[in-house]
Amino acid sequence: MDAIREWAAVGAMVASVVVWLVRLESRASLNSRDLLRLEQRIKEQRKEDNENRAVEHKAIMTQIADMREEMRTDLRELRQDLKDAMTRP
Repeated sequence: MDAIREWAAVGAMVASVVVWLVRLESRASLNSRDLLRLEQRIKEQRKEDNENRAVEHKAIMTQIADMREEMRTDLRELRQDLKDAMTRP
């Protein structure tokens, strides 16, 4: 009878360890899935950010080109005004 009690305690400990290992493996599996989802979300966010950055860059470059053209026009007018002022008697 004492042997049964001793082995029952050992059996309960082994069962507890097995349950603990199953729970640990389950938790690790869930964490792996969460990491994969997070990596995918980060990848999608990075792609979206790059697309937005490209659109913003294009808009800024268009503004710069417009400003340059406006400056060229202003400089042409200024040169012409200076030429006209220098040729007046």
